[in-house]
Amino acid sequence: ILAIPWLIAVYVLEIIGGIAIILAWFVLLFTGRWPQGMYDFVVGVLRFYARTLGYLTSQKLLDVFVKHTMGRFVPLVVIVVLWALATAVLVEVFVEGGRWIMMRRRRRSAGDRSEPAPAGSPAGPPPRRRRARRG
Repeated sequence: ILAIPWLIAVYVLEIIGGIAIILAWFVLLFTGRWPQGMYDFVVGVLRFYARTLGYLTSQKLLDVFVKHTMGRFVPLVVIVVLWALATAVLVEVFVEGGRWIMMRRRRRSAGDRSEPAPAGSPAGPPPRRRRARRG
């Protein structure tokens, strides 16, 4: 119940922040610089958003910066390693999946609609030998 006003404030500020980002994009397009006031506002909105989510999820966001032990970095290292592993798996799935789809399309365009033979087995029936014509 205590979080409802915070969520409403975050929602309203995110809408205003989105509008400020769009306006800043146009200013950037023509002047090549972020307007300092808009930049400060958007950064403030993002900080408020992070603090509100930290409060709602009961995470102590400041512990990472205040503690003076090396143990504070263990959760960060675990998250980075898991993120890298998930990224590697997704890339492998997309690459191998794309290769599988490409090979399937090539087989279909060649007229062969059968699945490929498993590794180590013959690719299909042996080719027929043509008999020499006599005569």
